[in-house]
Amino acid sequence: MTTDKKISLAENNLQRINQWILHSDQKVGVALIFQAGLPAFLATSKADDVKKIITSPIFDLVHFVLYVSLLLFVFFIFKGIFCSFKALYPDITVREASLFFFGSIANQGLNRFRREFSALTDVHAEEDINGQVFINSQIAVKKFSNVKESITCTLYSAIFWFVSIILISYLK
Repeated sequence: MTTDKKISLAENNLQRINQWILHSDQKVGVALIFQAGLPAFLATSKADDVKKIITSPIFDLVHFVLYVSLLLFVFFIFKGIFCSFKALYPDITVREASLFFFGSIANQGLNRFRREFSALTDVHAEEDINGQVFINSQIAVKKFSNVKESITCTLYSAIFWFVSIILISYLK
């Protein structure tokens, strides 16, 4: 395979991985909608009922299950939001010098960047792009792990939200 073909293949691979990173950010946006919507619904439509139930002198098994369900709902919502923000938090750590990563370029200064870019050979370009592919792959895996955890927490919180809504309706 020619060096030009290898560089083209590496660039396409880098583009594909960067698109996956963008997709992970979009998935977090959907998770955040649910993470905001579930508590908002509970707070706006069931707040008076919850207040009456909490201030009621009656405490039985149904009340206990409701309190546990509400606590678990809140726990998983906050954990999901935390994971969402971890997924969105930019990773700009410079792992190695690169002529293709903005963090590395900014750290080396304009004159050094110009000098190194002028001296760049096809072989070094291919190695640098493939290095960036590897680093971006690590970033993508980390982001998707956080997205997966966020979505899982959102699903658990939705289950406890549903149980809470049913118990609130039963107890009011």
